[in-house]
Amino acid sequence: MSMLSQIIERLPFLWTQVHFLKLQGESPGFLYGSIGILIVSGLLSVVILILSIIFLILVETTQVVIDDIGITIQHQVIPAWLSKRLGGGRLTWKRIVRLQRKFFLFHLSAEIDQEIPESLAVLRIHFVLVEYLEELITIIVNKSPHLRWTDTND
Repeated sequence: MSMLSQIIERLPFLWTQVHFLKLQGESPGFLYGSIGILIVSGLLSVVILILSIIFLILVETTQVVIDDIGITIQHQVIPAWLSKRLGGGRLTWKRIVRLQRKFFLFHLSAEIDQEIPESLAVLRIHFVLVEYLEELITIIVNKSPHLRWTDTND
């Protein structure tokens, strides 16, 4: 039996306890506060679980493909629309203007290209810590002519 179903089963008992507290002249604020803390902690734990699953998926399924034209970030398990939102895409070397690090993510930003329709244009891709990070950063720095490095932790 899940915890939520147990709480729902005990809800009439909780209301009875609130009425007994009111009859005795005591404030049921402590009981309301406890229930509120339980709800907030439950919601917070769900948010943390979802974020940790997304981070795990990003770490385990991110593929960085480098060729002569540019760099491609692919997320294998995630659907295409969500992969694009989480930083997947392709940038050419000449369009990359900024490499930025924020915590565990690396952002590659690009300038707007007039030849590419706005709906298909990728202006920023993200990747997490990958296996050959030093080599990847070196390749990006060497192949991108307009690149600037920004580190938010410095």
